[in-house]
Amino acid sequence: MAERSSHPPAATDTSRTSGLASAARGRGAARLLGFHAQVSRSFDPPLVELFGELNALYFDSSLPPVPLCRSIPEGLLKHQDLNGLTRLRVYLRGDFPFASLTIYLSDWLFDSPTASEEVRWELVRNTLLHQMAHMAVHLDTLGGVHEFDDHHGPHFADECNRIGDQAGWPRELPSVDAPQDIEDAARWPDYAREVSGTCPEGLPQRPGLSDVLGEHLG
Repeated sequence: MAERSSHPPAATDTSRTSGLASAARGRGAARLLGFHAQVSRSFDPPLVELFGELNALYFDSSLPPVPLCRSIPEGLLKHQDLNGLTRLRVYLRGDFPFASLTIYLSDWLFDSPTASEEVRWELVRNTLLHQMAHMAVHLDTLGGVHEFDDHHGPHFADECNRIGDQAGWPRELPSVDAPQDIEDAARWPDYAREVSGTCPEGLPQRPGLSDVLGEHLG
């Protein structure tokens, strides 16, 4: 989940990392405030390596480094997706917007029992890729491609489908339009990779909001 709002019209351009869209994403990246300094304070070698791998594979290395945190702050538990969170904060300097962006991954991804470390890192991989898609949509917005999306709205679904088309995964719909979980962009890429046979079987069920709140309130 990403911490933004508003319902823009549906997007049609699904080749975001080419031509003008790529230039716009670069402009958006240039507006991130001091991300190199932030990254140095939250250095996590395995996550940084995975971010670089996914960035090269699915985003043409167009995403700049940002802080990657193995925890979601308790103050953000109001959000419905407790697996991961991409938090974008926008600041105005005169009439020009700047931003900071942090990706948080839930503690349970790293602490809960799993069948193997391979299974654990498949969950981490899926979660980080989901958050990186949010990040890409945010950068496109900051670069002037479109307005801010509403969490798992049309622009996010377009970004998922751009990647999914490249990888041979089934297409997704914005959450408000999805008739079932397998088509819901909020569940991407878990179901898409499972259906396409590119993810190991036996991934544990992701916790819902009530599960995580119960751990903190009980």
